[in-house]
Amino acid sequence: MRIGSFLGDYVKGRLVGNFDPGIEKGIRLHRAIDAYTDHHRIVKQSQRRLSPEFRRYSGIIIDIVYDHLLAKTWRDYYPWTLQEFSTSTLKELVENSELLPETAAYTARKMQQHNSLASYGEEAFVRNSLDYLSTRLTRSNPLRRAYSEALPHLEDLGVDFSNFYPEVMDFCDEWKKLH
Repeated sequence: MRIGSFLGDYVKGRLVGNFDPGIEKGIRLHRAIDAYTDHHRIVKQSQRRLSPEFRRYSGIIIDIVYDHLLAKTWRDYYPWTLQEFSTSTLKELVENSELLPETAAYTARKMQQHNSLASYGEEAFVRNSLDYLSTRLTRSNPLRRAYSEALPHLEDLGVDFSNFYPEVMDFCDEWKKLH
């Protein structure tokens, strides 16, 4: 499931048995979470907090800001540390890199090298992530300034996140029961 959840951003199109059933289940869960999040009223509210210049990219920005807020409040939701989660997840991905498309395997190795998952709590990491994403988009975009844009709204975004995250956790639990 964890490998599939990671692959959700790398595997496109229909799932036709190219992966282990558990991995495909993880990809489906990732896609379900993305769809749930994209249409959730609280996420929409968070996106509206950003100025109009950033609205086109608000989904990306809020996703990264929410990852940052999760890292900052991790112990509110999980009994293990973020460091433990990051280490075990990235180790699993790298140890199973033969199951991943090459771009995903490369990313997993880089993430392990930089301990990316545990670093989301650091402001500099979030800024760097947005900077990197700005270079990945083909058209001119304001992502380099996105953290500065979000910073004045961080308290309100934190409230949004603390209301949203338990709902997405419940959604995941229900999805797993049904699938």
